[in-house]
Amino acid sequence: MSERSINADDYQELPVAVAVMQKHFPSDFVIAPHSHRRDQLLYAASGTMRVRTDTHSWIVPPERALYMPGGTVHAVAMRNPVEMRTLYIEPGSHAELPDACVVITPNLLLRELIGALLKEP
Repeated sequence: MSERSINADDYQELPVAVAVMQKHFPSDFVIAPHSHRRDQLLYAASGTMRVRTDTHSWIVPPERALYMPGGTVHAVAMRNPVEMRTLYIEPGSHAELPDACVVITPNLLLRELIGALLKEP
């Protein structure tokens, strides 16, 4: 099996409604402000992230996630080593998703689904 890409751009035009990317970041690593076409769920499998937009800031501790609609400009700072899982969700594919950023606590089913998606090509 080939290695999964860690480039977010590779996940924006896939022919699937939901794709997942897994990345490890060292403590104090900062991802500069950027946005994605797809909606995004940033899940901290371990470690703590601080996510900032122009108007808000969130702390995302271990086992929590931040949902962001596509096009949201954001920066991410790692407060310690972070194991991140990012779901990229095709906009409009799920009408019940929020239209603003929100922190959630993924339940066991969602965590298992993220793990299962990591095994998909």
